[in-house]
Amino acid sequence: MTLEKKVSDLEKMITQLAYAQFKTEMMLQHLTDEMKEFKDEMKEFKDEMKEFKDEMKEDRKYWAMQWGQLANKMGTLVEDLVLPGMLVAVVDVFNCKEEDIIFSGARIKKKSQSGKRREFDAIVECKEILIINETKSNLEKDHVDAFKSFIESNDVLDFFPQANAKTIIPIMSSLQIRKDVIDYLTEKEIFAMHLAELEMRIVNFAEIQEKQSPPR
Repeated sequence: MTLEKKVSDLEKMITQLAYAQFKTEMMLQHLTDEMKEFKDEMKEFKDEMKEFKDEMKEDRKYWAMQWGQLANKMGTLVEDLVLPGMLVAVVDVFNCKEEDIIFSGARIKKKSQSGKRREFDAIVECKEILIINETKSNLEKDHVDAFKSFIESNDVLDFFPQANAKTIIPIMSSLQIRKDVIDYLTEKEIFAMHLAELEMRIVNFAEIQEKQSPPR
């Protein structure tokens, strides 16, 4: 094979290699563009899904509030929202096992050992705790004072003799509670429960826990 032939073949190989490299670079660029387009589409899709979820969440909050307001007007707030919220809280917040719940009920009419009569909005009793609830359509500070006086009086044991061996947990609830009233409930060490997100929740648990914790 002559030198010219070898040079010619080498030039062809270099040309083919350069062309192959060019095609590879073009394919990679095309793939990169497609990947970028795909990422952009995925980001747009995620944004749309987030917007959709946010809208659904707002709709659910709206309808939950509508349901709560209707229950409030119909006088069934305790049965429809408060008691179910307490049954969730007694397990999730106050660490009582479901199988350890002794009693739960709404609109409980009781006669004390001394003959007094009183209706309790909602009661949940476990082995070690007794939750006593009072619900108001519009909860104000004077309602808090009256409930606190009852909780600290001997009337509690008069109505609930078994409470002598239990921890009494007072809860006051309403569809919505103003911030100043929540702060007042915290000051009085009474748990506040109102409609938060999509259900009735204890909204000052951490604050009362901190208040009741011994100083370090």
